[in-house]
Amino acid sequence: MNVSIQTNDALSRTIKVEVTKDDYAESCKKSLHKLRQQAQLPGFRKGMAPLALLEKKYGQEIKVEEIDKLVVGAISKGIKDNNLDVLGQPMPSETDNKPFNFDTDETFEFSVDIALRPEIDAEFTKDDHLPWYKIKVEDQDVDEQIDIYRDNYGTYEQVEIYDQDMDMLKGRLTELEGIVPKEGGIVVENTVLMPIHFKDETEKGKFAGARTGDRVVFNPFAAYAGTEAPLAALLNIEKEKVKDMTGDFTYEINTIERYKAAELNDEFYAKLFGEEVVKDEAGFREKVREIITGQYASYSQQQFSQDALELLKEKVKDVSFADSILKRWIRATSEKTSQEDVEEEYPEMIEQFKRQLIVDKIMNANGLTVEKEDLNACAIQMAYKQLQSYGMHQPSKDMIEYLVSDMMKNEQTVTHLTDIVSLNKATRSIQPQITLDEQEVTIAEFTKLTKETKSTESDELTESTELIESDESTEAIESTELTESTEETELN
Repeated sequence: MNVSIQTNDALSRTIKVEVTKDDYAESCKKSLHKLRQQAQLPGFRKGMAPLALLEKKYGQEIKVEEIDKLVVGAISKGIKDNNLDVLGQPMPSETDNKPFNFDTDETFEFSVDIALRPEIDAEFTKDDHLPWYKIKVEDQDVDEQIDIYRDNYGTYEQVEIYDQDMDMLKGRLTELEGIVPKEGGIVVENTVLMPIHFKDETEKGKFAGARTGDRVVFNPFAAYAGTEAPLAALLNIEKEKVKDMTGDFTYEINTIERYKAAELNDEFYAKLFGEEVVKDEAGFREKVREIITGQYASYSQQQFSQDALELLKEKVKDVSFADSILKRWIRATSEKTSQEDVEEEYPEMIEQFKRQLIVDKIMNANGLTVEKEDLNACAIQMAYKQLQSYGMHQPSKDMIEYLVSDMMKNEQTVTHLTDIVSLNKATRSIQPQITLDEQEVTIAEFTKLTKETKSTESDELTESTELIESDESTEAIESTELTESTEETELN
């Protein structure tokens, strides 16, 4: 077998592999004998079919398979032996390859084109400046976060008169025909209703001042402006039937429950942070301030990573790629079915290539690697953020371990985690090499500043670093009973 490598230009090579009968004949023979041991052909006992018959029936298939193994192995060895840093995958040459006749030909020549990673030269000095936002925590931020916690852990108490938007009604819903219940019509017991969610003010106003035991006639279709999802849930019917439910219903109010935000007391503090962690309101405020400070610090680091990435991209904006080969690879391995699709999205793909090349360059230059422990730590952080977004501020160790284990089973999630860890390590490593222009800002000022400068890629990066969740993880958390009020208001 003969393998040769042709240099096309600085960014591409062509690998040619010539395979002769001497290279594949013996392996084909062995595969045929192995097949004979397992083959069951009509008229022959297992393992006793004539080799000539098997060769006639399966010979070409075996020949193609063995040649393919030889060619793939030769290409891989050629890349390794010549230290070729390949970007993408080898692609069949568009000009050198000729059609084969596997029945008659004995010698075969294959050619593949490979794209090489371009050399990245990104040096950093103190002449490079990037902002570093130090976000200060104001009393208003603490107050707002406390209000969120109180709302999340609030309770419902029964009242006699409906006079607040957030009051929750429970009662019997009955379809009417004229002014009387419709025979065979819809009747739904224990229906939860919150008029605050009505889209029609007239329908909403019909419940003003209602008392326990009252019957209120209203039109659900008008109340929800014909929106399928809430109507189907309210009436317990399929969405397809919603369009026909335009008549009035009567709602008999059994109970009225009013939402009350949680009180600042020991029970509330323990729900949030565990027993004996917070002992009074002053300690509670300090704990909340500590949590917000940590969140703001992560925002600062995320923004620095984004700004650093833009700086890196600027330094390598003129880097070239083996465009023709990469476009062929993208079309062959993605859902882009036409050359027009590839051409349209190729510039964005090149930016992604640049980002990965830059991060890899910095990681290699500084001897940085992504270890299993790094991925695990990142997954734990993501799991905590995910659970906190559901109001669970002291999740159990078992829940965290379950989510982390679930993340690690998902190949796409592990790739995301690896990207996050790599980018964070790379950008952190250049912090001492450049000049940081520190700016103290409020969260509102930070949001405005970063919103004005964010690129689409940065938005995607921020989202992925703030929360990674697989479908299974989300389903597991959503099935967790956070509070009774969450279950009761789920319909609306």
